[in-house]
Amino acid sequence: MVLMTPAGLARTLVAGALAGAVLLGLGTRVAMRGVALVEGRVPTWTWTGTLNVVGMGVVFGLLFALVWAVLRRRIPGNRLVRGLGFGVLAVIIASPGLTPRRVSTFALFVPWFLAYGVAVSFFAEGKGGTSGSRDPGITGGV
Repeated sequence: MVLMTPAGLARTLVAGALAGAVLLGLGTRVAMRGVALVEGRVPTWTWTGTLNVVGMGVVFGLLFALVWAVLRRRIPGNRLVRGLGFGVLAVIIASPGLTPRRVSTFALFVPWFLAYGVAVSFFAEGKGGTSGSRDPGITGGV
């Protein structure tokens, strides 16, 4: 098993926290507004509520980044495929907290988790990728 360097772990945690703030925080705040509209409720918005959700996005972003640090080499594929796979895993881990349990709720929240997985996959690994060889990225390799 190849261990992550301290610099690699720091990069992964920063990527996880930033992606968590934007995608798991602000993104899911947008999804919450969507859930309220789907349910016929008047959506409310406050700075305090938004800051709480963004803060939780950072916390979950850091926790998921630690999971990424452990699993990154075990997820096959290029960066995009690994990121989407990791996003699916994040959804599975977080799904008990997604309420109400309706298809519309999952349809509104899942894209933000998938985007988080892709963001961490691309930004946590730096230029070289995780494989130690050329990472073909989105376009495919030669």
